Amino acid sequence: MSMHKQQKRPKVAQRNTSPYNYLFKLASTSTIDLHQHSVAMTLLLTVLGAVLCSFSVSAQVVPQADFNIQGMAGKWYLIGFATNAQWFVNRKADMKMGTAIVNDMSMVDVKYDEYALTHTIKTKGSDPTVVTKLYGRGVELSADLLERFRQFSLGTGVLPENIAFLPKNAECPAA
Repeated sequence: MSMHKQQKRPKVAQRNTSPYNYLFKLASTSTIDLHQHSVAMTLLLTVLGAVLCSFSVSAQVVPQADFNIQGMAGKWYLIGFATNAQWFVNRKADMKMGTAIVNDMSMVDVKYDEYALTHTIKTKGSDPTVVTKLYGRGVELSADLLERFRQFSLGTGVLPENIAFLPKNAECPAA
């Protein structure tokens, strides 16, 4: 009867080259110098911040599916307006309802014979400004739609005091 000795295989160190593992190792190792630790933590926080920002920006406003551009043609009354832009904050008390021909924007919600809720981000220099608008086919909309507009505007970061429902105005003859 022969006994075979089982040979032990030498353990081979497996090297994980993932940048996250490298950063984690740098951040958790007590023998590295302070400069390396600072660089690693800055890089790690920058990557995490970028990932979190991309989630929050993309999750805020979703355009309406199955949008029909022909359904938007024609006259609309601007009923609600919301933005944190300084020009609006300074002038909102003097604004009145007007009519508009709709141009490029993100259409968030629309019922073609009743209302349209739009969202735009305008950038002047490095200062982005959110603008949400509520249009109606007539000069009046239901209290429910006005509240939906208010809640949507708050959800995009517009301050409550910067949401305005415009008073009715004599119709512009050119519209």
